[in-house]
Amino acid sequence: EEALPHLEFAYHATSLPTRRAQLLPYLHRALSKTGQALAKTGQSEEALKRLIEAHELKPDDPDTKANLAAAH
Repeated sequence: EEALPHLEFAYHATSLPTRRAQLLPYLHRALSKTGQALAKTGQSEEALKRLIEAHELKPDDPDTKANLAAAH
């Protein structure tokens, strides 16, 4: 839960064009890892939301694809 405020900050910061390219890899990883953690704790709906967001940012990432498939 402590990571969520930082995740929200990173998410909103991506709306700034100059920071978006720099933050994108970190945001993808944060969303993917958060989705994994939520899935492990039984919070499937929230896990899917985060994993879908991660997938949208980096659709070719095999780990995100696997985590998304496992969460369904």
